[in-house]
Amino acid sequence: MADTQLLLWNSSTRESAPLPHADFNELHSSFGLGYDATSDGYKILKLNITNYPKQWIEILTLKSGSWRKISCLPTVICPTTGCKLEIYPYPNKIVDPMVYVHAAFHWLGYLFRRKYYVVSFDISNEVFGVVPLLEDMFVGVDQGLPDSGLSLLDGMLCFHITAKDDSMGMFKLWAMKDYDVKESWIVLFTIQVDYLAIAKPKYRFPDGDVLLYSRGDPTSRFKTSDLHISDIQRKIWILASLTLWLQR
Repeated sequence: MADTQLLLWNSSTRESAPLPHADFNELHSSFGLGYDATSDGYKILKLNITNYPKQWIEILTLKSGSWRKISCLPTVICPTTGCKLEIYPYPNKIVDPMVYVHAAFHWLGYLFRRKYYVVSFDISNEVFGVVPLLEDMFVGVDQGLPDSGLSLLDGMLCFHITAKDDSMGMFKLWAMKDYDVKESWIVLFTIQVDYLAIAKPKYRFPDGDVLLYSRGDPTSRFKTSDLHISDIQRKIWILASLTLWLQR
């Protein structure tokens, strides 16, 4: 939107700098920031999530101060027809920033046949790639994907899913121990509850616990180790208070 001003904010120094206007709406866009060692500068990638079929991608080199449009979407080859199929950004209920790891931006994409991919975009060469997922990740998911996404924990690319598993709500988190090696995906944990909550992994503690966050209800911020404790409500509130205090 013309009246929207994007800012690049340094959380350490609390300084900000205005960014030039892009061509499409920022409201339903995902952003990623990374350092390009080849050009010795920072780049911002901007991906429109919902404006089908005009789901443009734009990239900003901070040294140049202008956005460049990437008119194509990533593609895969259909094994039956040999045709190129475009991978569209997965429309999450909550738009998350892209995951930047191994000098590439990453986001979740899909085909209309419910085939899901992790899309990568190399920051230096500016080419697309696909990080493989396991078919087992979607076994038992009988009602589509209410929510799924990517995160970065301990330097590992992670994939999470919230879905219905029989009559229960299920949250499952995988981590890729060796980047771009399909067989290295491991399950960090699975949570089954009698309700379905949209949660996002935010941080992994040294003891292996993971901090999850759910927007809206302040009691939805919790550590995985708290889930089996009888006084879970008290522990959740303590963590929620800490989170709010850190954000001030």
